[in-house]
Amino acid sequence: MKKIYTTLIASLLLVTNYATDIYVNNSGQPGTYTTIAAAISAASSGDRIFISPYGVYTENLTVDKSITIASAVSGTNFNVLGSFSVTANAGMDVRIIGGIFSSTLNATTNTATQNNMTDIYAIDSDFASVSLNDNFVRAHILFCSDNLGSVEIQNGEVIGCLIDGSVTVRDGPNTVTGDTVKIIGNI
Repeated sequence: MKKIYTTLIASLLLVTNYATDIYVNNSGQPGTYTTIAAAISAASSGDRIFISPYGVYTENLTVDKSITIASAVSGTNFNVLGSFSVTANAGMDVRIIGGIFSSTLNATTNTATQNNMTDIYAIDSDFASVSLNDNFVRAHILFCSDNLGSVEIQNGEVIGCLIDGSVTVRDGPNTVTGDTVKIIGNI
């Protein structure tokens, strides 16, 4: 009987929910997507989406789950003619690495709260503007150096960026203690 329980527990431990790597390109290979929106729709929380930098994607993207979207080629950015919107749910973690967007990065609070914020990372990515000044969104704008437009945030940080516009810090929802914003080493 002990052997049956041990086998059952070992089997259950093997059935875990691992993150999936999803690929976007125009190769037509099975298991790849031709649009970023289709890949986002197919993704589960925790998945990573790798985007081919060879070509331009014309899409307005909306994310409502924790995912990472990154260039499939290190050091080469992917290009999107369109915007990137985040529906901020409690505890979400959205990462955008190596993207160039012709429009805005913005967020709207959904189920995120003061104690369970959404973290949005834009790393080595550029947007016409960044508007992450919604309640309960923590912005991490890091090393965006080509042509980052104006930035508006309530919580978070802007570090090591070349900013083509202004940086505006909005008052957050917390009236008891101050919201934390770090603006470090930008041009």
